[in-house]
Amino acid sequence: MKKMKKKIMAILLAVLAGLPLFACGDNGGGNGSGNGSGNVPKGAPDYSADISSKVMEIGGWVSPPQGNWGGRGNPDFVTQERFDEIAEAGLNSIIQIYYEWNPNAPDSKTIKALEYAHNAGIKMYVRHTGLDAMIDETPEYLQTWAENYRNLPAFAGHMATDEPSADRYDNLALVKTIYEQAFPGKTFYVNLFPALAGSRQTGRSKYEDYISEYISKLNPDFLSFDNYPLLTDGFGTPELTGDYLYNLEIVANQTKAAGIPFWDFVQAMSYDGSTRMPNLEELRWLIYSSMAYGVQGVQYFCYWTPLEFAGDEDSKAALITKDGRRTPTYDYAKTINAELAAFDHVYLNYEWQGTMTFVGTKNVTGMNKNFKMLKTPLASSPRIKSLTAEQDTIVGAFKDKDGYDGFLVQNFADATYKKDDAVSITFNNADKAILYRKGQPETVALTNGVCNLTLEPGEGAFIIPIQN
Repeated sequence: MKKMKKKIMAILLAVLAGLPLFACGDNGGGNGSGNGSGNVPKGAPDYSADISSKVMEIGGWVSPPQGNWGGRGNPDFVTQERFDEIAEAGLNSIIQIYYEWNPNAPDSKTIKALEYAHNAGIKMYVRHTGLDAMIDETPEYLQTWAENYRNLPAFAGHMATDEPSADRYDNLALVKTIYEQAFPGKTFYVNLFPALAGSRQTGRSKYEDYISEYISKLNPDFLSFDNYPLLTDGFGTPELTGDYLYNLEIVANQTKAAGIPFWDFVQAMSYDGSTRMPNLEELRWLIYSSMAYGVQGVQYFCYWTPLEFAGDEDSKAALITKDGRRTPTYDYAKTINAELAAFDHVYLNYEWQGTMTFVGTKNVTGMNKNFKMLKTPLASSPRIKSLTAEQDTIVGAFKDKDGYDGFLVQNFADATYKKDDAVSITFNNADKAILYRKGQPETVALTNGVCNLTLEPGEGAFIIPIQN
């Protein structure tokens, strides 16, 4: 996985070398130096030693399926070429779904897939139906149950269950205790419902309780959840769920308090009549808005289109269609994943403090409905004197271990409508800033602490203000 990241970064930096730089203020540009190049400006933090050690999880739901799954007659896609394709898209993990009921068989597709994943430089989470109910088994039994693949290097752990009700937490906690004895260092992977699911599915009247009970009862290494806001109304008009940021806020606050990271699944397909397929700008919007709340893992729903899915047209399918064709979303994800791989070692050095919201001066509809639902938005940051923006904007505030400030500034206007966002930020105690846009670093001088930039639809910029 680390070798794959270095390869992606080398390709990205070669491509970006020919691109023009942007500037804050009126200085007309910077020197192009950044934290990954070894050319660190005076007064700036240096994270170059962390390029290989701090890597964002970029995963996907549904690995290439085995042939004739459930009698569907589909080809066998468990090949080295298909797992290389996952890595080519910039993913470093994948979740196995459509494989035989006994993944421990010596000639199982699971074992072959793990071998192919290792060759591609990625890891895989194995799904074995029934694991979440094994409350009366011993660790020794679980080891035997996975004897033929548990020591393979690409085996990262098991997808234990997806979207459980809170009523199942006690049993899941028992299984997790057994599991950790059987597979030390491996992940007991559970993915949770979004706030949109409601109490009938979560088992709790308050989504906050659904999340807090999971953390307290299972003591997870990280928290993973769904959050799919891109909708289409009955007339075909694009719209957004109103609780998207509220969901991020709850998870970010509770995982921060617990001292664990969170990962989220981003919407990468149209899976029913009310959801829409994201374009490049919308996919950026999803990922950078999550980063404004401190997400440390991005997962695509889905990588491979689920075999139960009714259609296989590119306008609805995931990164890969059921019959194995790449959709435009594959290339969108590949582009964004390369951006993330270029500066995740910087971003992951920072701890999320809170997220501010700013209503755009060109917003004629009033308060953004996502802003209205927030309970604990960050009111201000000591480092920011003022900020104005044309479009609705969110700003995640971060700090590293040495006290450096970082800000993830995102154009939060619905990216469907392709509106650029002119943002002006005045920083306190700053005469320079290191800026990351689309993974590319630049160091610029600030005049009176002012940074002016125009963010494309869905775009986010990570900014580190510094003082000589």
